[in-house]
Amino acid sequence: MDLFSLLFLLQLLSHSNTQQPGKTPENPASFIITDCGNGSKCKEVSEKNYCNDGGAWTSVCSGSGEECAKTCMIDGTENYAETYGVSSTAKGSITMRFLTRSAKGQNIGSRLYFLESSGDKYHMFKLKNRQFEFDVDVSKLPCGVKGALYFTSMEQDGGKSKHPSNAAGAKYGTGYCDAKCPKDIKWVEGQANIKGWKADGEGSGKGDMGVCCPEMDVWEANSFAQAFTSHTCNPLTSKVCTGDQCGDTSANRYNGFCDKDGCDFASYRFGAQDFYGQGKKLDTSKKFTVITQFITQGNTNKGGTHRSPQNVSPSGWNPYPK
Repeated sequence: MDLFSLLFLLQLLSHSNTQQPGKTPENPASFIITDCGNGSKCKEVSEKNYCNDGGAWTSVCSGSGEECAKTCMIDGTENYAETYGVSSTAKGSITMRFLTRSAKGQNIGSRLYFLESSGDKYHMFKLKNRQFEFDVDVSKLPCGVKGALYFTSMEQDGGKSKHPSNAAGAKYGTGYCDAKCPKDIKWVEGQANIKGWKADGEGSGKGDMGVCCPEMDVWEANSFAQAFTSHTCNPLTSKVCTGDQCGDTSANRYNGFCDKDGCDFASYRFGAQDFYGQGKKLDTSKKFTVITQFITQGNTNKGGTHRSPQNVSPSGWNPYPK
């Protein structure tokens, strides 16, 4: 699998709340990204009644998940900085705030996707036989909060072509999946995740359906710790799970579609306790560079990936010169 969509994550995840596009235009940050936010509420197409309010499905969605998807719509986000705390601070740079309060309420965390220039498809990355690098500043991320940059094998159009009832598509952040097989996704393959849904009282909840797919965590970290983790799944594409397939309990955790634990590397746990952290060899009080190589057998674009070395270094210094 060498085609992945790339996501940025700041701690708690936010999700898209509908399948039909609304009338308010989507105006993503200029980094060519889009966000699925828990601050947006579903609205009935014909009237302005909420389909999901505070994490609970309303009477508007009292029928089947398919019927609910045909009825509900979502308005886009015109001001990402005000609603989600996401802003473009410079060319090629994004700032993500953990907590944002606005007239629309309180938003915790955000998840951002790269879009193609057309704005209606996710950008797919071909990683084999290539090097991926980015600069990051985690100086203000304490213990208990993490930032992440990772790839998952989502459908490029957000599942729009496979599921006609999903008219919103990638532009509105649909089609999310990962190796944790999350069940808090409100919209799954063109239908509402109503069956078995239990609201958590904090704007979200969980239904019977989860959505699984392979995940490559290039970066999960705060200013004190970091990890680099791969999670494989069978199949290698997005797949809906129910029951034991999702691997939710300790009894069936290793019998589901995905390897939830994954194969990870963390420098501290492997003995380099003086390497990463504030004031350490890699000083996280300053911006630094993360470089990951996807080396293939035979060094070809189609060869099987057999190792992925990663280097974390002071910003601007490249240990792998081109």
